[in-house]
Amino acid sequence: TLTTTSGTALNVANTTIGGSGLTFRSISSNGATSGINLLNTGAGSFTVTGNGSTCTLATPTCDGGSIQSSTGQGILLNKVGPVSLTRMKIQNSGTRSVGTPAQTAGDTCAGACINGFTMDNSVITDSAGGPLDDGLVLTNVTGAVSITNSAISNIPHNGVWVDNFSYNMSSFTMTNTTISCALGQICHPATVGTVGNDGLLLVMRGNSVLTSGSITSSTFSGHRAVGVQIQAGDTGRIGASSGGVITAPAASNSFTVGGVGVGNTFTGNGQGIDIDSSQVSNLAFQVLNNTVVGRVTSPGAISNQSSAVAINAFTAAGADTGPTVHTFVGKIDGNTIGTAGVKDSGSGFGSGIRVVVQGVATQGVVSVTNNTIREVPNADIMTLIGQNGAASSPSASARFKIMGNNLPAFSGSNLSLCGPANSPCPGNGIFVLADEGSAVCNLITGNTIFDVSPIGGGFDIFLAERAGPPVGSALTVEGTGGSNSTYIQANNTLAGPQKFVDEGANTSQVAINACGAFPL
Repeated sequence: TLTTTSGTALNVANTTIGGSGLTFRSISSNGATSGINLLNTGAGSFTVTGNGSTCTLATPTCDGGSIQSSTGQGILLNKVGPVSLTRMKIQNSGTRSVGTPAQTAGDTCAGACINGFTMDNSVITDSAGGPLDDGLVLTNVTGAVSITNSAISNIPHNGVWVDNFSYNMSSFTMTNTTISCALGQICHPATVGTVGNDGLLLVMRGNSVLTSGSITSSTFSGHRAVGVQIQAGDTGRIGASSGGVITAPAASNSFTVGGVGVGNTFTGNGQGIDIDSSQVSNLAFQVLNNTVVGRVTSPGAISNQSSAVAINAFTAAGADTGPTVHTFVGKIDGNTIGTAGVKDSGSGFGSGIRVVVQGVATQGVVSVTNNTIREVPNADIMTLIGQNGAASSPSASARFKIMGNNLPAFSGSNLSLCGPANSPCPGNGIFVLADEGSAVCNLITGNTIFDVSPIGGGFDIFLAERAGPPVGSALTVEGTGGSNSTYIQANNTLAGPQKFVDEGANTSQVAINACGAFPL
């Protein structure tokens, strides 16, 4: 057990930790530059065990120790072996609470900054730091990362930030954890200012590979930007897929947010969930059985007082996305967005679910199934787009499976985006676009869409195939013959006064199963 005030409690620098590891029951400091400083300690493990009592925001006994009021980074870890922190409380750090230092050009971390990281039943809270103060930062971490039964609150920037550049991570697991910013804190979106960012930001850049990831039974609330943002860039990869299907078993080869009986809750964030890839990266993902509720608006609200897209999945545009083919394969299933009767609670000025496949050679395959989306009054409730985005001749394609979704009528809006005060500015129920030379093939059946245009707005289902430039885009729909209008209206429950439109009367129909495979 170590306890100090303004002195660093534990400093191990350029000294190898042996194979049996370095273990403490608790470590505490108050006012030190850093409470714990580990630098270049080799492959040996570092562990704080705690003594068995609970450690939560409500009952912060935290017998693993308290690192508080550090003028620098509360716990500094750089070029170290496996780290395990249990029942610790880290609060009011000057830069960031736990993790690696900011990386500079050419800093390779000499193997890895951290070789495996576990945090269990711990609390990180910080309301006094600077505007770029992060809670937990893991840079170029290898092995397995696990965050369980923990609470991270009131962080001025990212609650958890994982940033790998050309380092592989075997797994990332977060369960039963709360990342939040409370009303009145500088990071909360209701507070005037620009401080505050994501709850969790995970980025795999360079040639990094993350084999699998999961976030279950966790809560994300009050973040100015996104509750959970997962990114793959450069030639990095998250998960694995082939032919439009996630490699089996899917849970071991994708980044999964939620699941049956273990869905997450997202409340009052600028955006709930964002999954995206850029350049020639590959990403396989699942977003399953989560509850997403946007910021509550009051009459006379403006757009930046409300939430944007609840669930967003997209690939970036640009010439650097080809000519090498890269894949974006995922499943968005069983999610509940918005609260019935609470205006703008699905999204104030964005879609409930938005999927955009862009890039010169991107191959996107996304299933959007069995979701319930309420209270999205000022945009298309579901938006699905395949487009080039680089004004060049593409070889990209997108396949969308849109099945079994329920889109009830919204109750109104407290925003005034296109006319009368506190009135909705509706788009369409489901909007699907093929543009800029991209081929988009769709399966659209079993959706229930109530009247989405109470003031004479859009259509229940809107299909658009546009000429470009560049030319060559094609939007097709699986069907059994006849027109898309007849088939779609017969195979979906549409209740609005304007049920269906083919914008240019130029979409076409293909046979059942002609689009190809989708994630199971």
